[in-house]
Amino acid sequence: SLLSLHLRNNELTELPDFTAATSLSYVTVSNNKIQHLQESFFTQHPKLQFLYLSGNPLDEVPAAIGTLRSLEALGLS
Repeated sequence: SLLSLHLRNNELTELPDFTAATSLSYVTVSNNKIQHLQESFFTQHPKLQFLYLSGNPLDEVPAAIGTLRSLEALGLS
């Protein structure tokens, strides 16, 4: 099962749909062009421990991020 996903510097405008990867614990999508995050991303990946979103022009972070009980690190700068 997929545990870690590194998609830095890829000019992504949105997060790819990886709903089948429910065991993800580490995601980095820093330095892309993501402006919006779907709330479903957070509910579909409850085991996330590390999430790095820095370097994206995010308009907001959905309240659903609060459902990530295992989250240890969040990068937003």
